[in-house]
Amino acid sequence: MCTVAFGVSAQVAFAQESKTVKTENKVATATAVKAKASKPALSETESLRKELDLVKKQIAQLKKTDTQLKATDQVNQAGVIVTAAEVLKTEAEVAASKRTLKSGQSLVRLGDSNVFFGMGGRVKLDVAHYPKSGPNPKTSGNYLDPKTIGLDGSDLANNKNNTDMTAQNSRVNFYSLAETAHGDLESRVTFDFLGAQNSGHSFNSTPSTNYGLRARSIYVDYCGFRLGQDDTNFFTGDFAGYSFDNYGVNVPLRRPQVRYTHELTKGLNASVSIEKPNSDYVTRHLAFSGNNTFGKSTTPDATLRLRYDHDLGFVSLSGIYRRISVDVPTGSTVPGSAAVPVLGGATTREKFTSHKNGFGGALMGSVKVYGDMVRLFGYVIAGQGISNLVMDGGTSAYLQYTLTTDVVGAGVEDAASISNLARWKNDLGLVKVLSGSVGVEFKFNENWKFVTSGIMTTLKYPSNAAVSKSLTDQLNKNVNRVFANVVYSPSKQLDLVLEVMHAQRKTLKGKIHVDGAAGDIAYSGTKGKATQITASAVYKFNY
Repeated sequence: MCTVAFGVSAQVAFAQESKTVKTENKVATATAVKAKASKPALSETESLRKELDLVKKQIAQLKKTDTQLKATDQVNQAGVIVTAAEVLKTEAEVAASKRTLKSGQSLVRLGDSNVFFGMGGRVKLDVAHYPKSGPNPKTSGNYLDPKTIGLDGSDLANNKNNTDMTAQNSRVNFYSLAETAHGDLESRVTFDFLGAQNSGHSFNSTPSTNYGLRARSIYVDYCGFRLGQDDTNFFTGDFAGYSFDNYGVNVPLRRPQVRYTHELTKGLNASVSIEKPNSDYVTRHLAFSGNNTFGKSTTPDATLRLRYDHDLGFVSLSGIYRRISVDVPTGSTVPGSAAVPVLGGATTREKFTSHKNGFGGALMGSVKVYGDMVRLFGYVIAGQGISNLVMDGGTSAYLQYTLTTDVVGAGVEDAASISNLARWKNDLGLVKVLSGSVGVEFKFNENWKFVTSGIMTTLKYPSNAAVSKSLTDQLNKNVNRVFANVVYSPSKQLDLVLEVMHAQRKTLKGKIHVDGAAGDIAYSGTKGKATQITASAVYKFNY
């Protein structure tokens, strides 16, 4: 019993001791863990504090850097502003040193003055071939003039397969502009080389290449006025550019003038002018050739034109009035002629004065019908006493010395067979003219275009106009022509052109009175035709 009790007691004691040891171990462990846990907590705080201090330093550095960057940026911005200002100043100076005219011509300032100057023009070489007939070197030089084509059977008409080359149609233009308190004062001077040649030439001779300088346009524009020489205000020169031939579609006659233009509304302008009369006087009869020095015009020609311009094209309506006069003073003489028995010798002519009113109208225009690709253009000109203003109308607007007896058609008299001056009377007969054209331009792209046009001109003379037989070839009844060209432009400055023109004219019909004949002998008009094939190179320059 004692043994068992002791053993039990021993076990209890051992269990209690083990429990105590375990408890002590737990306490010790807990204390160690607690101690161990408290040390890292203190180190992390210090670390965080250090990191915070570092962040503060970085923020301070960033602020400092930002301040420096802002300062640098301000400097850069200031530099950019200065540079931009310098660029603007330079551009302003460049802009102030240049001006551009409505025509697109650029001008440059002359020094520090208020005057601008520019020049331009073209170099044009024409190589022309004439399968039949050709230009009359006595009247039209190196270019074919439809109204002087050789008539059938003449030497000129039989002169076939000719080739010619010329640079006469080159041009030089000078421009100036002066800025004034009342507006710009502009001027233009244009020359070509179609003036009189330094050495004469005749049919079948080689024309001289010493081209004569000729003034085309010389004028100033100021406050709506144009003073000088330019295309007549009667009709526009817009169509001249469609043909590369010297005579063009209908090149306006250039005349000294005073013109005023006023803009009525946007795109609509009215212009009036007084112009040099150019009322050429032609006797048209050998027996009275001494009187052709007495033709004159008492007043300048007067014109009025309305023109409307639009993005699609333009239309122009114009009119002209002219006073045509002949004044033969008392006591003037004309040469005598042995072939005219009544005259016998130099004859005193009685005083003769006559005045006629010439007038006419013109309608012109062009319009785009398919964007920029297709453009139609045309004109109609009609009037009396104005035929010398029309390209194919001839050089004279009227005739003198008509017949007292009317004959069929226009009377044609042979000066060498006149025996009865009672058939003659002093009078002015105005020539009537009707001319029209229609054409089309195809612009395929910036490099290629094609143009074709037809022009018809009809002339009507007084029914009893007195004309010598030898001069009938100068009185055209009809002048017609057609042309077509193709233009290749490898650049804006260069045009390469191939153009074909065919023209024909028909002269007046009439009758010839021959002494001893039972009656007047009919005289049939004749005709002539010619073709011109031209290859041209045109270089345009602008400085």
